[in-house]
Amino acid sequence: MTRYRKGANKERALRSLLTREGYYVVRSAKSGGAFDLVAIKSGQVVGWQVKVGRMPTRAEREQLVTIGQRCKVKVMVAVWARRRWSFVCLYDPDANADANSPNRTK
Repeated sequence: MTRYRKGANKERALRSLLTREGYYVVRSAKSGGAFDLVAIKSGQVVGWQVKVGRMPTRAEREQLVTIGQRCKVKVMVAVWARRRWSFVCLYDPDANADANSPNRTK
């Protein structure tokens, strides 16, 4: 299975999970944009970056945080590794500034 297909499968799996949680979810397949998924619920917009087996690089995280700040949207990373999801919030416009460092991994 190609890396693209593995990633796309995990994007679809996360989309299903978020939909079951009541989010309206849009997947931007092969867009080349910052977010793989955009989820909306109760007026909150969340941009998701989905990774298989690794966190985004520091440069990728910095870019995601910059976009989150500019657009005032929450930025989440979902990592599929060892047969389970890990979720990391990179930026939350409703949180204090110290919690929004692009180097924060937990």
